[in-house]
Amino acid sequence: MPGGFLWVQLSHALQYLPFPLRVDANRYAAVKPRTPLEKRRRTLLAYLGLVVAGAAILNGAVWKLRNEKVRKELFRHLDTRTA
Repeated sequence: MPGGFLWVQLSHALQYLPFPLRVDANRYAAVKPRTPLEKRRRTLLAYLGLVVAGAAILNGAVWKLRNEKVRKELFRHLDTRTA
């Protein structure tokens, strides 16, 4: 799949996006303190934005956990039953 590397890079970038967002929020908070309500509102908006971006971009994830075969392969190491 020619575009596979692009998706891997994009997924990796989205995975680490909360870290620079946290650094930016800390820098902003040092300059202009916010009320607890403002902090909660901004946190909720950032979280929802990340969820929406992830759902829009990564909706066709490789690991389809609804698929029983994929689920068995991914979680085989957690099976405590003995053969």
